Amino acid sequence: MLNQEQIHRYFNHLSGAKRIEFLYGLLHLCQPLELRYLGTCLEEIARKDYEYLYHAEQKTNHLSTQNSTTNNETNNQQQNDLGSDEKLDLTDQFTRAHAIVDIALLWAKNRPCALRLFRRLKASESVKLVDMLLERDDLDERTMDEILIIFCLAANHPAFSFDMRTQMSQILKELEKRQRKMKLLQPVQNINNNNDDDDIIDPLDDTNCLRHHILSSSLLNSSTLSVHASPLLTRLAVVNYDTESTPMRVLIKADWSDNNSTLTWKTPNDIRSFHLQISIYLLYNNYSEAFSK
Repeated sequence: MLNQEQIHRYFNHLSGAKRIEFLYGLLHLCQPLELRYLGTCLEEIARKDYEYLYHAEQKTNHLSTQNSTTNNETNNQQQNDLGSDEKLDLTDQFTRAHAIVDIALLWAKNRPCALRLFRRLKASESVKLVDMLLERDDLDERTMDEILIIFCLAANHPAFSFDMRTQMSQILKELEKRQRKMKLLQPVQNINNNNDDDDIIDPLDDTNCLRHHILSSSLLNSSTLSVHASPLLTRLAVVNYDTESTPMRVLIKADWSDNNSTLTWKTPNDIRSFHLQISIYLLYNNYSEAFSK
């Protein structure tokens, strides 16, 4: 059974985009009174950072209104500035940082600024950009995480219309596929290069497998499932052995419900530990079902 400390530890180790998705999913599971109470608590907690973020918040939310007193010609020019030819350079670290701040501080009813940000994000052609960087082997994990945060924020922000959020969600899903592909290629490249164990990036830690299974299953049982819930683990298979290493290692392939796969090396002790955790979880579920009846 997952306790509160384990959930807190799990959340603390999530990437930025996954933290947003996790919180968004929890909010949709809350009752109306719980949401009102959380809103009151958030106002009090956020108050300590109000002065620090005030100027950035005002700048973000007045991008489309700062010239509202000008003549019609200026207004027409301003509308042209919002066109699709204006785009964000997501390869630039400062541009990504400004985009994250702008979307995070955007007011819920500020549709003009949301439209401007939406058009700039669409024009950035982020999927093609990531594909190009992957081909050149010029995409690091931090850059990928920051791009995912930008589109995760946009896909869930209330200032964006339903159609805009839908388009941002589609882009986010494509980017997540590229991220999994990037993580899949990293251990394979390390294996081919005969690198040491410490150099292998392990995308399928045994605890991560369990978290995918437990959290995804619990969310899927809810009628208010977030559209960005983590994929389910559908199959595990042994694809290779390394008997020359000490201890012996096993190459395991994991298939996920979104038709992606990941590879990782595991020792027999790792496998036994993972099997024990799954057994305990299933045993607890069986007892819970029996008592509920």
